[in-house]
Amino acid sequence: MSGRRAAVGALGVSMLALLLAGIGSRPADAGVTVPGAPTGVSATAGNARATVSFTPPASDGGSPITSYTVTSAPDGRTCTTATTSCTVSGLTNGTAYTFTVTATNAVGTGSASGPSSPVTPVAPAGVPAAPTGVSATAGNAQATVSFTPPASNGGSPITGYTVTANRGGRTCTTAGTSCTVTGLTNGTAYTFTVTATNAVGTGPASGPSGPVTPTAPASPSGAPTAVSAFARNGQATVSFSAPASDGGSPITTYTVSANPGGRTCTTAGLACTVTGLTNGTAYTFTVTATNAVGTGPASVASNTVTPAAPPPVATFPGAPTGVAAVAGNAEAVVTFTAPASDGGSPITGYTVTSSVNGRTCFTTSLSCTVTGLINGASYTFTVTATNAVGSGPSSAPSDEVEPAPPVASGYRLVAADGGIFNYGDFGFFGSTGGRALNSPVVAMANTGSRNGYWLVAADGGVFAFGDAGFFGSTGGVRLSQPIVGMRRTPSGNGYWLVASDGGIFAFGDAGFFGSTGGVRLNQPIVGMTRTASGNGYWLVASDGGIFAFGDAPFLGSTGNLNLNKPIVGVTRTLSGQGYWLVASDGGIFSFGDARFLGSTGAISLARPIVGMERTASGNGYWLAASDGGIFTFGNAPFLGSTGGVTLARPIVGMAT
Repeated sequence: MSGRRAAVGALGVSMLALLLAGIGSRPADAGVTVPGAPTGVSATAGNARATVSFTPPASDGGSPITSYTVTSAPDGRTCTTATTSCTVSGLTNGTAYTFTVTATNAVGTGSASGPSSPVTPVAPAGVPAAPTGVSATAGNAQATVSFTPPASNGGSPITGYTVTANRGGRTCTTAGTSCTVTGLTNGTAYTFTVTATNAVGTGPASGPSGPVTPTAPASPSGAPTAVSAFARNGQATVSFSAPASDGGSPITTYTVSANPGGRTCTTAGLACTVTGLTNGTAYTFTVTATNAVGTGPASVASNTVTPAAPPPVATFPGAPTGVAAVAGNAEAVVTFTAPASDGGSPITGYTVTSSVNGRTCFTTSLSCTVTGLINGASYTFTVTATNAVGSGPSSAPSDEVEPAPPVASGYRLVAADGGIFNYGDFGFFGSTGGRALNSPVVAMANTGSRNGYWLVAADGGVFAFGDAGFFGSTGGVRLSQPIVGMRRTPSGNGYWLVASDGGIFAFGDAGFFGSTGGVRLNQPIVGMTRTASGNGYWLVASDGGIFAFGDAPFLGSTGNLNLNKPIVGVTRTLSGQGYWLVASDGGIFSFGDARFLGSTGAISLARPIVGMERTASGNGYWLAASDGGIFTFGNAPFLGSTGGVTLARPIVGMAT
């Protein structure tokens, strides 16, 4: 049995060997080859890459395709996929590429496809850069802003620009390089920035334009005033004062017209001689002013004069000289020197004329008192000499003076509880120091005589003491913002209260000339001061922004400065043609004819400055700190302080 199994086993091994040998020597299937070339190759560029799509070859060579390989030209970057799309990465943005595709099966890799059309990878688009060269031209309540497109559009076309005003946020949009922003406030300075927008978004703002100030269009000037004529041989010299308003455009000429006859003369000054008149005929004269817009209305007619042949030698006197004025209570004493020439005829008298309201006095001496003046208003005076021929030309004006009732000399400080501290020869007439107040006291104002004063609380409650009259308050009114200051009128028969939003509350004979109550302010209002006439006032914000109303001129501000400390008050000069701003560190900023006389800006103060007042002459001022410390400058005397006293409440203001 074992020998039989061995024989069978040997036979099996031999047969297996023959079988394997036969299999190994069988030739391959003659129909199987590599795949054909893919077709329809296309590419889509991206950021440093491209996605390539294609159609499989018409023949897989008889064996299923296992993968495709995409190759770039140039650079030979590749990607492999089993589908009909593949993304080749690592490409260089800005370089044009084509792509070929090969297919691979079990036999091997077929021939490459034809190249795709060229595509160029690019970086993704961003927002535009900032426009440059921004400039603005102001108009009436508007400004036209021009600019240069940005250096880069971010890779996407710019679709528009937006111009934005720095105050109030007024805007305009445009597809060009110029745009007009409307709805601006005349008299307010503006700057503008510009942004560019593309499909991605809006880019950064440009640098600001230079500041411009919209203004109302000019109109013809008003009528000249104080027309005066004096006659000579066949002619008359007519002098006059400029109109109160030039209409917003400088006056270029004046025309004087005679009645009867219509003879005229034209001048750029304030006097003109009409010639060709008939001796013995009485004439009056009117004057018109002309600016770039046109000619304004005629003045009131002058006095009547009659030209006549002069005596052989005599003529009108010269102008008096050395005119000086000393103000009193509603009056001023004016002195002067006689003219160098009496014109050959004895001077019979002199006429002194005030600059405001044309108040006059006549004298045969070299001094005259002009009465009926307004206390608190600023005046200059001119003098003419008269002889048998007529009145000569006006003198040069005197220096400005400000009539005022007799007043005590000193200053008062007021605390937040209404406590009053008097210095100099100021009297005490009462306080709210022992009362329970609804709101703290924030400011005070003296009467014209200084024999009384008002206190005002943050709710607008007014407390009157001494000869101060009560004319009303906002104590029972619900205010949007607290009261921060007050000022009396020149007569003392009224006062203004100002709130931190610039709202103005006028009582007694105080006129309302405007406010910032409806304006969005950058910083709150902290104080006010009136003009010399009382027909206007300035408001000041804590950034030193100035808002002028009525006859108050805008003379400058710190609104665009980076201040060390906030502004806390404003005080006008004697003339009303200037003002000082004071910061809480005692820094002083002078504008117009206000002179800088010193400050505490470089001193380390124990307490902040809360108020400022000028001396009667305007040649000095006091600063008051919240502990009642007093700092004097110019001709302001030191009369005492509460700087070393423990106060129940801080000092909040002062009055002189």
